[in-house]
Amino acid sequence: MPTTIDTTAETVDSDDEFISGASQFGYATLIALNPSGLGFLTPRAAFLSDSASAFLCSYFDVNGAPLMPAALQYEINDLLSGEQILGPTDLQLAVNSNIVITAAQNAMVSLSRSCETHALTVLITDGENQPYRRRVLFEIVRSP
Repeated sequence: MPTTIDTTAETVDSDDEFISGASQFGYATLIALNPSGLGFLTPRAAFLSDSASAFLCSYFDVNGAPLMPAALQYEINDLLSGEQILGPTDLQLAVNSNIVITAAQNAMVSLSRSCETHALTVLITDGENQPYRRRVLFEIVRSP
């Protein structure tokens, strides 16, 4: 049965009830989505340069129940050069975040490389004001 969220009461209608920001962060899943909306089955996703991409991040408490973090941000960096493509950007608070990286943000940083590894980092703050990071690497391949 799908989980529904009552945002006015800040509780989840499921067997695992939670109150927003009251639980300690346990872990997060962060996956790249292919154009059909399904997760990639490869160890590392690859996208053509100058094309949009999407990622899904889900948050859980120490018991594995859905968690609404107290604060959420994400950033994008080129792994080799360390260049910041997108600085810390706020995400709407939710138990799941859909992160869309625009075509402009998926541009190649280097003019000489045929592919690059970019890092999407989600910055998570739990209800106890403890910061956490979840990072996924993905490849950007120069368009022919």
